[in-house]
Amino acid sequence: MNENILPPITVNQAISDSSKETTPPLIPNELGNQHSVATAEFDDLTTETDQLNNLGNNLTEPQPQIDNSLVVDPIPVTPNSATIPTTPAPTVELNNSIPTNSATSKNKSSLIIILLTLVIAVLLIISGLLFYQNSLLKNQITQAKSNQTIELPKTATDPTLKATPAIEDIADPTADWETYSNEIYQIKYPKDIKLKQAENSISLTKMGPSQKEDTEFYDGISLSFTVLPLGELTLEEYVDKQLKEGMELFDVIEGKKEASINNIPGFGYAVQGLGIHKYLLVQRSDQVIIIGDNTQDPADQGFAKTVDEILKTFQLISL
Repeated sequence: MNENILPPITVNQAISDSSKETTPPLIPNELGNQHSVATAEFDDLTTETDQLNNLGNNLTEPQPQIDNSLVVDPIPVTPNSATIPTTPAPTVELNNSIPTNSATSKNKSSLIIILLTLVIAVLLIISGLLFYQNSLLKNQITQAKSNQTIELPKTATDPTLKATPAIEDIADPTADWETYSNEIYQIKYPKDIKLKQAENSISLTKMGPSQKEDTEFYDGISLSFTVLPLGELTLEEYVDKQLKEGMELFDVIEGKKEASINNIPGFGYAVQGLGIHKYLLVQRSDQVIIIGDNTQDPADQGFAKTVDEILKTFQLISL
């Protein structure tokens, strides 16, 4: 426990150390004076040493570490000096500022409390904002519902109630169209479309905004209906013959395929010339009706829709 306390220096040790050096003989009076001085200083040194021993015994745990290199050197006796030099006693400073575990734990607890407080405050702020937005939304919904006018369903006795027209009462968009018919077929067409009749065919034309007279057709409605005898060929064989002959003049862009018009079966194909030419062939007895469509619509005038409406009016005349 007191391993680091310096041991007291005795008179015999001081005299033994000082006697190791050879000193010249001293005069009796000088020797007596030096002895008196040395004795007084030695008593002071003994007193300081006792105080250090008492101080070391009163120290409690934990003991401060004292450097072992701090030792009291023996008093040297020099031949030319009348006094014995002394080394000042080391000053022992007690460090009372040693941190304890309790202080560290207290600091950590304070930090945790501060962090928890901040988290709770943030959560309260977010909850308040959400509650405020929810309240605004409910008010808007309530206001919107209050502004709506509730309309009760009308009864049959309501004079303002109008009956839904029957299908047959709906106006026919082709009611005011022109009609062409012969002994083989019948067709309707709008009044602004010109009909031109030949020996065994008719043509329906309407020029578009960019179409010019006496030039190839590139803008407008162009429909043709041609009647020819089948001879001994079937309708399919006749289509194959037409395609073979047409391949010498045009590029076939769509080969033969089954098609129909108003539930009348037939075959269709398309070729590329001065524009795209579509053909639909149907049979009536020993005759074939060739329907040609060379409609072009570069300005998007809705010509294709008009052509579809015309073709919906096509009917074969019964034998």
